[in-house]
Amino acid sequence: MQKALLHAMSPLAVLEAASEALLAAVPADVWCAVMLDPATLLDTGGIHREGFPEGSMRRLFELEHVQQDHPSHLRLVAVDRDRVNLLSRTPEALTGAYYQDILAPLGLADELRVVLRERKRVWGLLVWCRAAGSPGFDSQELDIARALAVPAATALRQSLVLAGIDTGELPDAPGRLTLGPSLDLHSSSPSADRWLAEYQNDGDRPLPYALQALAVRATGLPPGVEVHSLVPIPSGRFMSLRAWSVPVGGTNGVAMSLARGEPNHLVPLILDIYGFSPAERRIIELVLHGRSIIQISRQLERSEHTISKQLANAYQRVGVNSREELMSALFFRHYLPQFPRPDLTTDGRLFVAR
Repeated sequence: MQKALLHAMSPLAVLEAASEALLAAVPADVWCAVMLDPATLLDTGGIHREGFPEGSMRRLFELEHVQQDHPSHLRLVAVDRDRVNLLSRTPEALTGAYYQDILAPLGLADELRVVLRERKRVWGLLVWCRAAGSPGFDSQELDIARALAVPAATALRQSLVLAGIDTGELPDAPGRLTLGPSLDLHSSSPSADRWLAEYQNDGDRPLPYALQALAVRATGLPPGVEVHSLVPIPSGRFMSLRAWSVPVGGTNGVAMSLARGEPNHLVPLILDIYGFSPAERRIIELVLHGRSIIQISRQLERSEHTISKQLANAYQRVGVNSREELMSALFFRHYLPQFPRPDLTTDGRLFVAR
C-alpha cells in the first residue's frame, strides 16, 4: 500500500488509491475523500461520488467552518494526536447538530474521520460513514485506518510537488462571481467561467465544493472581511480564491474572485509541501532573497556550518545539489507556470509579451 501511494500521482489519484485501500479493509455505506488547504482547512477538491448529497453540503460547511460546535468538527480532529476520530466515541455527539442535521436524516449511525496529517499540516480527510443496522467500526478497523493515514498524507503532499507544469493557455485574468444566500449562482464573468472549467473536481455539480466551503465561511464573517484559499488545478498550477459577503437582491450573498495564485502567495505553501522545518524554511526564504551563507549566519545568529548543513538537507529534499539548482527548481516547477502568456484573456485584457 505505501509503495503504491508514494509513486508520482495527481492529488486526486492519491485520494482514489487511499480510498480504495481503506474500503477494501473498512467498508462504508457513505464515504468521501477530501483535499484540504493546510492553511485554512477549507476543501480544495476531492472524491464525493459516494459522499453526502448535494442538499446536505451547505449545512455541513456551516457546521464545519462557521459554527464549529460539534465534538468532531474538522479543526478539533485536525490537531488531535490520534489521526482517527470516531463520532460514537463521544456520547453527546449523537444529540448534537452535526448528527441530527447531517447523519440522522441520511440514516447514518456513525462516522469515522481519518486525518491525513504530516507533521503539523493537514492535507486531506477521509470520511467513512455507516448506516443504522450496519456493524460498528471495530478497533482493528481503526488501526488499519491509522496505518493508512501517514503514507497517504505523505503521498498527497508529494503529489502537489510532482503534479507538473502548465502547458496550456489558461488566461490569468481574475474572474468574479456572485452567489445568493442559498449559494445559487447569480452572475459570473467570462474569466470566472474559464477558471471553473479548468478546475477539476469529482462529480458534476453547479458549484464545486471548494468554492462552496469558502463561500459558507465568508457568510459567517462581517461584511467586507475576506477569506482566502489556494486550490490546485490539474495543470499543476494553483487557483487563488477569495470570498466576502455582499448584499444580493436585498439579502446577504457572497462575492468571489478566482485568479491564478501569485508567487508571493505560493511561497509558504510550496515550502510546506516540501516538508521543510521552520528553521529550514527561514533559510530557504533568505536564499530566495539572494542572501549568502555568511549573511544568513549573521542574521539568524547561527554558525555557517549549521546553515550549510541545513541547506544541504534542503537540497536533498528538493533533489538538487546547489543554491542555483534550488532556485531554478522552484522557479521552473512553481513560478514559471504562474507567469502570463502573450494572449488575450476572455475579459479582453491583453497580456504583456515576454
